[in-house]
Amino acid sequence: GADVQVFEYESSEAMELESSQIAPDGSSNATTMITWIDTPHFYKAGRIIVLYVGNDATVLDLLEKILGSQFAGR
Repeated sequence: GADVQVFEYESSEAMELESSQIAPDGSSNATTMITWIDTPHFYKAGRIIVLYVGNDATVLDLLEKILGSQFAGR
C-alpha cells in the first residue's frame, strides 16, 4: 500500500545529473523548495531514481536491500 515513485532516465549519466540537483536532505532541488507530507527518501541505481515518502520500516528495508542506501532525504 506504499506509494513509491520510480523515475527512469535514458542513461545513467542523465540520472546522475538529475540526482545531483536534489539537496542532501531532500528539501529542495535546483529550482524548488519542497514541503513534504512525510519524510522523503531518495534512492538511485542504474538509470532510475526512486522516491518514497513515508516511514514504513518494511518499505525502507526493502528499498535499501534492492537499491542500497538512500542518497538524499531524512
